Amino acid sequence: MSKSCKGLAMELVKCLSDSDCVKVENRSYRECAGEKSPSIS
Repeated sequence: MSKSCKGLAMELVKCLSDSDCVKVENRSYRECAGEKSPSIS
């Protein structure tokens, strides 16, 4: 991964970590990132 994308990747991980999809539904990051869901806001 290039340096210019590292910060974006970390922001995505943080966003997904804070989402109900991961926290409440206990789904994987991959599942949550790959769908259009109202539980990610």
